[in-house]
Amino acid sequence: MNYLNIKLTLFTALFLIVANIQTAQSLPISIGVGSDQPIQTWDFSSSLLHTPPHIQEENTARLIQQLKADFRQGEFASLGTYHNLLVENKPQDVELLALSAIYLITKNDSKRGQQRLHRARKLGQSSFYLQLAEALSLKQSKDYAAATTATKKAINFDKSHPYPWNILGRIYIEQGDYRKALSSFEHAIEVEPQFYPGYLNAGASALLLDEFDAAQRYFKQAVEKNPKAANAYFGLGMSFDASGKYSTALTHFKTAYQLAPKNHYILTNMGNTALKAGLPKEAEKIAQEMKKQKLQGSDLIMANASLLNGKAQVALKALTQLDQSLFQVNYLQAYAYMILDKQTQALESITKALAVNPQHIGAYATQVVLRAILNKGTEQALIDGQLQDNEAAKLLYFINGNFWAEEGKPNEALTNWRHSEELEAGFSIEGLDKLSLTKAYRRGEAEYLNMGVLYYFNNYFDLAGRELGKAIELNAQSVMANYWLAQVYLKNAQRGRAIKSLKQSLSSAPYFFPSLYALAELNLLSGDEKKAAQYYERANEVSESIAIVLKLGILNEKSENYATAESYYKKLIDLSPQWYLGYSQLAWLYAKQGAELEQAMMLANKANGILPNNKSITDTIGWIHYHRKNYNVALELCQKANVIQAGDPTVIYHIGAIYYAKGDKAEGRKYIKEALDVSNDFDGIREAKRLLTL
Repeated sequence: MNYLNIKLTLFTALFLIVANIQTAQSLPISIGVGSDQPIQTWDFSSSLLHTPPHIQEENTARLIQQLKADFRQGEFASLGTYHNLLVENKPQDVELLALSAIYLITKNDSKRGQQRLHRARKLGQSSFYLQLAEALSLKQSKDYAAATTATKKAINFDKSHPYPWNILGRIYIEQGDYRKALSSFEHAIEVEPQFYPGYLNAGASALLLDEFDAAQRYFKQAVEKNPKAANAYFGLGMSFDASGKYSTALTHFKTAYQLAPKNHYILTNMGNTALKAGLPKEAEKIAQEMKKQKLQGSDLIMANASLLNGKAQVALKALTQLDQSLFQVNYLQAYAYMILDKQTQALESITKALAVNPQHIGAYATQVVLRAILNKGTEQALIDGQLQDNEAAKLLYFINGNFWAEEGKPNEALTNWRHSEELEAGFSIEGLDKLSLTKAYRRGEAEYLNMGVLYYFNNYFDLAGRELGKAIELNAQSVMANYWLAQVYLKNAQRGRAIKSLKQSLSSAPYFFPSLYALAELNLLSGDEKKAAQYYERANEVSESIAIVLKLGILNEKSENYATAESYYKKLIDLSPQWYLGYSQLAWLYAKQGAELEQAMMLANKANGILPNNKSITDTIGWIHYHRKNYNVALELCQKANVIQAGDPTVIYHIGAIYYAKGDKAEGRKYIKEALDVSNDFDGIREAKRLLTL
């Protein structure tokens, strides 16, 4: 059950990637943490065969400088090509010996690396590169305390060089201190923005910290530095996969595989991600390619893809060819039998799976539901000890809540469901009370609801829809069945049907917050801002939220209901006085109208104090000065905003309008035309078009 094991899978995958370089020959890829430089697309060993027989003396000094410059940016190709020849030509050069040692150690040639390091030591000269080699050697031997001391000495040698920070980050990674590792890699990037491995390593560290946005940002920067870096695209795939954006993850894995077609690990990840993305045909193609290459796991992916396609018999046939003692084999067999309505065999298989992995909550949840079906009753999952604090236990609480509702005990049902909140992003029981639940639930729903949700979280969306549909046949007003059926429709990109199901869930529970909020979001996506605002208002009445208040302010501002927008922005400030956005939005609301300028300036300055050098805030202050006719100050600030973040048509229009006010129509027209080229929908577009007629 993939969603229940994201953390474990993520750490297992990254362990393979960040493993010590001693196993690098068996590793398919590195995203920068696993070696002290990224694995490139070239073959270092073959490049050594083509080393020139000699280097002219006059070129030696220039070549050495180039090697150092490349090394500073994390590029090892030239060092791999020339280090042996240079050491032969200059055997007494401590820096060349140290650089050669660094290269050999990172390429898993520790014996020769230590020999070069020993020769460098014997020369008795102090050197930054020698200190680096010492630090790297100590790290490789896992003497982390000594390695840390040596690395810090290297930093003191040259505080502007990124590589010692990179080694320090590696040390922290291997010790499991990902926060310190990330800080070290960020230092490396700070002192040398072109240091490509720093971005890879920072991305991997952020990924280990579950900071997916940061990981994606760093991996994207790595791609900018090296567009042909398979490991950077692989990192993007991992980070999007871990954050549940499977289609985007699959796109990045495909790019990585195109760049590194012999990389089997990428191919395997592609197959699993295609399954999570609900793309069984894509997964089957990948599984076939894996089978052709005789890779492990192809049969499991093929079986899972067959289940996604509803081909349970095909899946069972594939699974019988595999080791029957494996957890995943028994787990998938259970679901194949469930699809075939062979619940007794399904229970036997899931019980075997649990014997292999008793801690697997998804398997335990499946066992609980199957037992209840076979016993024609209800069965509470036991949630005690560590399970109580386990995120995955939310599924068990949801199942228990359904069983309590089945038994006509709404208080117990609500208590369990409350523990299941955020089982899926956005799910809660806000607005659902004892009275509405009594109206919204009918005996017999639990079996289908539980089966539907089990199928849903295994990505068998069509099967989930089938089971939830059965619950709705029993009770057309079922709040839970209609809500989860809407989630199925959304997974299948059926927005209209999702809206219909969400509305139906409100028929018996009109204050059910998740449905109200989802309807607001879906109407906003559909472009119906009026309906979206209505649902946001209803949702906000149930549970006041900073996010909803902000959206209501923006929607009312867009529809020029300025007084209402003002009240929401003031409410936003009351709810979150430490957040800049309430002050910024209210200041802009006043500034765009040329009203309450003194108050607007006070609010904008407050926002600027919380978040200085922000494009929008700087532009707002500039626009306030424009209305005060302080045109020179206004121009300076709006131009600064355009430098902070170029391309905002409103900011560009403001610059043009200020030039018009200063009497420079030619310059003003240039900027306003540029704003209109960028977008035909921005704040002030009507005035921008009017100015062009002057």
